[in-house]
Amino acid sequence: MIVMGLDVGTSSCKAAVMDGNGAVLSQSFREYQLLSPRPGWFEMNPHAVWDACKQAITAAAQRSERSIDALAAASFGEAAVLLDKIGEPRRDSIFFTDIRGNEFVSELDDRLGVSAVTQWTGMPVNGMYTLPKLLWLARHSPEVLDKTAVMLPFGGYVNYMLTGRAVTDPSLASRTLMFNRHTMTWDDRLFKLAGISGDILPDVIPAGQAVGEMLPDVAAELGFKNRPLVVSGCHDQVAAAIGAGVMTANSAVDGVGSAECITVMLPSDADTARLHRHNICAEPYAIEGTYVSLAFNNTGGSASRWYLDTFKEGLKEHSMVKGINAFDALNAQISENPSPLLFLPYLSGSGTPHMDANAVGALLGLTVNTTGADIYRALVEGLCFEMRYNLDLLRQSGVDPPELAVSGGGVAEALLHIKAGILKIPLYTLSNPQSGNTGLAMLCAVALREFGSLGQASEAMVRRKRIFEPKRQNSGLYDEHYEQYKRMYQCTKAVLHG
Repeated sequence: MIVMGLDVGTSSCKAAVMDGNGAVLSQSFREYQLLSPRPGWFEMNPHAVWDACKQAITAAAQRSERSIDALAAASFGEAAVLLDKIGEPRRDSIFFTDIRGNEFVSELDDRLGVSAVTQWTGMPVNGMYTLPKLLWLARHSPEVLDKTAVMLPFGGYVNYMLTGRAVTDPSLASRTLMFNRHTMTWDDRLFKLAGISGDILPDVIPAGQAVGEMLPDVAAELGFKNRPLVVSGCHDQVAAAIGAGVMTANSAVDGVGSAECITVMLPSDADTARLHRHNICAEPYAIEGTYVSLAFNNTGGSASRWYLDTFKEGLKEHSMVKGINAFDALNAQISENPSPLLFLPYLSGSGTPHMDANAVGALLGLTVNTTGADIYRALVEGLCFEMRYNLDLLRQSGVDPPELAVSGGGVAEALLHIKAGILKIPLYTLSNPQSGNTGLAMLCAVALREFGSLGQASEAMVRRKRIFEPKRQNSGLYDEHYEQYKRMYQCTKAVLHG
């Protein structure tokens, strides 16, 4: 069995060819740009994403020199591709960090009540989801919706381009704020608010089920001699959890890319109402009848990139000459001791629990003695304090992961001793750090009936690499700084926004 996982992220797509043992045979990635036509507006061009996906698929397949039996795709949620009758995008997709949906949250509350919508969908109501963006389009660009024949999340859009079928899975459907998690169907009380017909919504099929064979002309364009089976994928955070072996209640993964997200399988007695009050969702998982919560920060690995680009241009050039990774060089120089500074890591607004698109970052404690190493270590610690805060809120709701897998392109093993110390929880890395691709390969394996369940696929394909235990060193100082950190958001908000 040779399969491919395609992970469509916020800034790039990654294709990986894997075998039935979870070994990566080849991989490729391509980047694309987020567009910002106005301050606070962010959009994604579907053509640019699809072109990048085609290039990544072709390159990974050619490098493996193996026939691909099946392919599954995962993607970020919320952003919708609106297609006309001939399958052309009506406009660029409004991204989840775009502020245009925020003004319609109060309208949702007035017409249906946010508590009711949250109870139906499992999603705490926020402007990030698809429905508020559709309400904005209905008011400001109704002609776009009038001529929309199909609405798809980006993972569903990739499936559509590969097979011609308009489908999605429950996890991506839930990110629209129009999917009822109890009936596992589209909820007409919700999509009718935007004046759209249920006819434009895709069929919902579980992750790991066959969508169909790749279209002949698409297979030829991508360089395939056969027509691989296209398998229903899922939300990228769900794929990362599958590929990290999240198979039982309270098992969890911390996925670090441009953003950071802790995904936990919810126990049956979790206090979902309390989770929702902290803006933490209960999203359908790939194992029937189960749900996961997502506790996230919009800033993850992008913070290190910002620091490197802003303050360490010389290091980038020096690393390039030496042929080493600039981030590895940066992490090798990190301070030995905790930073005297505090960093609030809201460089792209805040995620859970505040869900404040207007939140900004802050650096507290600067003196004439502050060094660059102090600032970078504070940045690393601030990201960890934010996730510790989210873990504390999960525990208050009856969700208590005993350990965390860590995965994603933003993971730096050189820094995991700091994270373990601050989170006070064991961390472990995976043999394939891109667990999303592993999860997609597992879905393909189940669809091809190589395994009878995701649990069986996990036993064969998911392998731990290294464990990082929390140490007592610096524990007291971390606790002191954490208590100070928890006050930073409200103080910063009061100073900047009254």
